[in-house]
Amino acid sequence: MLYIIPAVILAVLCAVLIVKCSQNRSAMVFFILMFTAMLCGLMSGMRPVVLVNILKRGFAETVSGIGLIIITGHLYAMLLYKSGVIDSLARFISMPGKTVKSSLALAVTGGAVSIPAQCEAGYAVFSPLGRAVSEETGISPAVTAFSLACGMYITNLLVVPTAGPLTSAGIMNANILLLSALGLTVSIPGIIAADYFCRKYASGYMPGSFPESAVPCDSAIQPLKTGAALLFTLLPVIFMLLKGAVLMSGYTAGNGPLGSIICFAGEPFMAIFISSGFILFFLIKKRIIINIPHIAGESFKRSADILLVAAAAGAFASMFRTTAVMELIPHSLPHWAGLLVPFCAASFMKLLQGNSTVAMVSASSITFASVYSMRLCPELAVLAAGAGSMAVSHSNDPFFWIVLRFSGMPVREGFRVFTVATLVCGAVTFAVVFVLGLFI
Repeated sequence: MLYIIPAVILAVLCAVLIVKCSQNRSAMVFFILMFTAMLCGLMSGMRPVVLVNILKRGFAETVSGIGLIIITGHLYAMLLYKSGVIDSLARFISMPGKTVKSSLALAVTGGAVSIPAQCEAGYAVFSPLGRAVSEETGISPAVTAFSLACGMYITNLLVVPTAGPLTSAGIMNANILLLSALGLTVSIPGIIAADYFCRKYASGYMPGSFPESAVPCDSAIQPLKTGAALLFTLLPVIFMLLKGAVLMSGYTAGNGPLGSIICFAGEPFMAIFISSGFILFFLIKKRIIINIPHIAGESFKRSADILLVAAAAGAFASMFRTTAVMELIPHSLPHWAGLLVPFCAASFMKLLQGNSTVAMVSASSITFASVYSMRLCPELAVLAAGAGSMAVSHSNDPFFWIVLRFSGMPVREGFRVFTVATLVCGAVTFAVVFVLGLFI
C-alpha cells in the first residue's frame, strides 16, 4: 500500500522534474509523467503486469474521453481565427484601457461557455480569444489565458448539467433547480476572485511560444459582424446546451428520433465537428479563401502534441487512483465537520489523482451518509465537493496541460499561477458555500 507521505512526495517530485526538464518539450513531460507513474506503482508493491495494464487503461481512457475534443476543438479554433470570427468577438469583449472589465468579461465568458460543455472542449475552442483580447487591450496574454481557464473551471464543477454536479446531485438526492441557482450564485465570487488573482500575479509573464491558432487572420479578410461572430463561436455550445436540456427533461432512447438527433449533435466532439462544417460552408459561400489543408495539417500536429501530454497525465492519475487514493480515504468521518467533510474529501482526491469529476463524484459517494447524518443541505454538500475538486490543478490533471499547451505558457508559470489560481477558486468558492450553510 502506498501511504500518503510517499504519494505526496512523488507528486511533488514529478512537478519539480517537469519544471526543471520540460522547457515546453512535450516528449520530456511525457516521459517524466510515465516514469513517475511507474515508480508509484512499483513502490506500492504492484506486479509489473498489473502496472502496465493500469497505465494502458489510464492512457486509453484519457484519449477516448478528450482525444476527439482536442483534435476537433483545435481545428475549429483555428478556423474561427483564420476567418476573422475571433477578432470580431475580441473587439466586442475588449475595452481598451480598462483591463479590469476586459479580463473579467473574458472570465465570465469562459464561465458561461463551460456550463453546458466540458471545460476541455471550451478551452480548445476559445483559447485564441484570450490572445485576441490581449492584443486589443494590452493585457498580458498570461492574464487572459488563465482568467479564461479559471472561469471555465469554476462553472464546470458547480453548475449543472456538467457531469460532476449532475452525478453528485443524484448521489446526494439534491434538487436540480435549487442546485443550479446556488451553483450560479456561488460561481460569481469565485470568478471575480480568480480574475483578480490572475491580473495581480500573472501580468508579468509571457507565453514561451505562441500556438499556431494564435496567428492572426489574413488582413484581407473583413471582420464579421458581432452577431455572426457570436453565433459561430457559440454554435458548439448551443448544441451541447440543447443536449443537456433534453437529458434533464428525462429523455430515454424510446422518446423518438428528435431527442436522439439532439443528443448525437450535442456530444462535445460532434458539436464541434458539425460547427466546423457550418463555418466551412460559410467561408465557401462568402468566397473567403483560406488554405484549409495547411490549417488542418498544422492543427492535427498541434493536437497530437497536446494529446500526448494529456494522455500521459491520465495514465499518471490512473496509477494514483489505483494505488493510493481509495486506500487513503477514511470510511468513517467525523459528524461535527459539516461542509468541511465533502470539501476535504474532494480536495484530497483531486490532489492525488487529478481528475476533478472523479474527485467530486467519489467525495459525494464517500460522504453521503455523513452529510445526511449531520442534516446538511444536500445542494450545499454538492457544491462543497465541487469546490474541493478545484483545488488544486497540477501535473496529474489533463486540463492543466491543455491550458498550458493551448495558451503557449511555460510549465513553470503554469505551476506558479494557474495551480495557485485553482486553489484560490476552491477556497473562495468554499468560503461562500460555508457562509450559505450557516443560513440554509
